[in-house]
Amino acid sequence: MQMNYTSNQTTLKLNLVWQPQSTHVAWAINAIVNDIPTHIIKTNLAATGRPSYPPQLLLKLFLFGYLRRTFSGRKIVQMANENLVMRWFIGNRCPIPSYRTLNRFRSNPKTKLLITGLFKAFRDYLTMLGLFDESALFII
Repeated sequence: MQMNYTSNQTTLKLNLVWQPQSTHVAWAINAIVNDIPTHIIKTNLAATGRPSYPPQLLLKLFLFGYLRRTFSGRKIVQMANENLVMRWFIGNRCPIPSYRTLNRFRSNPKTKLLITGLFKAFRDYLTMLGLFDESALFII
């Protein structure tokens, strides 16, 4: 059996411009990750194969997934397919990364240190904005 194919078939791409509300936590994640110097977050690039995903993008997906209590790489990919904020992080030009890509990035020792440091930076950023003060105690 053969698929129906027509060379004059038109497609309609809708480019919808959407952004989270100004008070959404996605803006804080976006600002913190974008403020990380590129030499700190830089990964090793392979000379061959498919171009790699930007590490900032993968980091944003993980931080938002963790914030929503989603820790599985497969569940984060599912969120990326269904969640508008995750699609906003990804943008129009990048395809959704696979769960293997996410898990390889997460298991990198350099990434583990980076995520640990980001939790402190995120707390400092929220303190600077006045959304967090030293009177609160959180145990993770």
